[in-house]
Amino acid sequence: MVENQYGDGGRKAGSCPNRAESSNLDDKSKSLVLVNYFRSVPLKPVTCSDNSASLIDMLETCHGAAGNRWANFVAVDYYKRSEGGGSFQAVDMLNGKLLCGCDNIHACMVSKIINFTLSFLKWQQIKHNLSFSLFKMGLVHKLAHHIKCILYTLSQIHSCIILKTT
Repeated sequence: MVENQYGDGGRKAGSCPNRAESSNLDDKSKSLVLVNYFRSVPLKPVTCSDNSASLIDMLETCHGAAGNRWANFVAVDYYKRSEGGGSFQAVDMLNGKLLCGCDNIHACMVSKIINFTLSFLKWQQIKHNLSFSLFKMGLVHKLAHHIKCILYTLSQIHSCIILKTT
């Protein structure tokens, strides 16, 4: 695992300094990236602004410093306090980036549904082009069953992914 500097030294806008005890952030032989984003001394009254837009800005800055890899883990103080979406929005963004390259996990789901719909339409065309003997053997019904299984898996993926970086 690689990580940025914790505490006040790691919270400078536009900079993602490497933690001295960690390998370099862009060391791709380490598969996990941890972004620390908390003050040296926790200050609950200012945490709302800390865990908001500046947190997402830091995640984007550290993405570049880590060799264009998104954080797998984020460490913050008072994760429930924020102005807006806060740490939950940040994790939602990370899950979207890690799963499908989208801005949030919900966009991934829309993308998956669109891709599935296009695949289904192509399958419908193939079904019409198959000979009667294939229908008789039940291969199309087996394919339809597999598509239903894929749809079920896609409907369950949201809760699995959210847990990934929390």
